[in-house]
Amino acid sequence: MYEKEISQSQSIIADAKRDYGNTEKEEVAPDGSSITIENTSVSHDEMIGEWRLRSCGAGRDVNFTFPRGFVLTPNSKVTVYARGKGVHAPPRSLVFEAEDSFATGGDVRTYHYNDENQERATVFHRSSQF
Repeated sequence: MYEKEISQSQSIIADAKRDYGNTEKEEVAPDGSSITIENTSVSHDEMIGEWRLRSCGAGRDVNFTFPRGFVLTPNSKVTVYARGKGVHAPPRSLVFEAEDSFATGGDVRTYHYNDENQERATVFHRSSQF
């Protein structure tokens, strides 16, 4: 876990990441606009079709499922944008039309599950205003 202070505001943001395996890592936009998944393998495709992103916080539980057959190639990223927050341009970006935001707030948890519902990655994001 690491903490960093944002110099332009009065807030502390702390993130903790857990990856299970070494093929994906997540970046979560604090404003809920997007989630990015990266395949860090240099030689293996990652078949993430029907895998699920779950974003929880402030009483919201938002779930996105990758399209069947979606492949994340080695050393590549895909960003999933909430409705109106990005451009749908597979395989680099997808738009989740069902939601205008992923979870936001002071305590947000984002999970990445494979098609067998096994957790593959988790990001905890906590921010405090003072």
